[in-house]
Amino acid sequence: MQIKPANRRLTFFIITLIISLSCGCAKCSESGSPLLWKIEGKKSSYLFGTIHIPDERVLKLHSAVKDALKKVEAVFTELPMDMGTQVKMAMKSMLPDNKTLKDVLPADLFASVEKLFKDKGLPMMAMSRFKIWAVAVQVALIDHLKELAKQPLDMFIYAQAQKDGKEVGGIETIDEQLSVFDSLTQAEQITMLREALQQRQEHAKEGIDFITQLIEIYLKGDENELMKKMMEEYDPTNPLEKKLMKRLFYDRNEIMANRIAKKIKDSPSKSFFFAVGAGHMPGPDGIVERLRKAGFKVTRLGK
Repeated sequence: MQIKPANRRLTFFIITLIISLSCGCAKCSESGSPLLWKIEGKKSSYLFGTIHIPDERVLKLHSAVKDALKKVEAVFTELPMDMGTQVKMAMKSMLPDNKTLKDVLPADLFASVEKLFKDKGLPMMAMSRFKIWAVAVQVALIDHLKELAKQPLDMFIYAQAQKDGKEVGGIETIDEQLSVFDSLTQAEQITMLREALQQRQEHAKEGIDFITQLIEIYLKGDENELMKKMMEEYDPTNPLEKKLMKRLFYDRNEIMANRIAKKIKDSPSKSFFFAVGAGHMPGPDGIVERLRKAGFKVTRLGK
């Protein structure tokens, strides 16, 4: 695999965030093919791959997804999508001991981040208490932050399930998700932030909107192309990327697949709908294949 220069590495981080964490999401287009699987059992359950960026082109749930949601009795997203959980997630993403970014960043890096937010008309004060990794995420997604203010699909599905009187819940906990980034050293987080700034500058010069490209792949509903895109941006010789790949995907795929399997086995007369980031679905280590190895018949729908 060709080794990428440092200022290209954050492309991998953007992919992992958009298709692996509950930080917002998009709805699947009716004209596309949803990343939806049926899990056979006494009562069928469903597995839906999401993308964590809202976009006008992907604001309509596919009919196959709607049908699946109507049939089930319980809906589980990665995290519970209630307001209390969202507030706790934000609080746990903040620096401890009343520290600010100015206290933990090199002066030149803080100045660059401050200028970027000012140029985008965003108040730096709102970001000044967040951890370095959380700011790196915002820098990587800064051109789409207004879209992120829309209601994410995960929350939409969760709220609709509550309204319909269905059981709701999360597959993971806040601490489990955030530990992926909290386990990074301060030096690693600073590297993430520097490279996020460098990549954004490079993409701006080249006229690249990487997020739009990724959304287009998602809309096609081709899990193989999605996996290929993710892996082509992954550099296994880079210790930080290797660490994130293991913690974001391999470890979490195993945990989520095991918990999904347990819920179905423990309640065979109940039908479930599981909505998680699309990046967790494909490949030999993905949730779909892990469920098959656990003895479940899992079939792709809506194609």
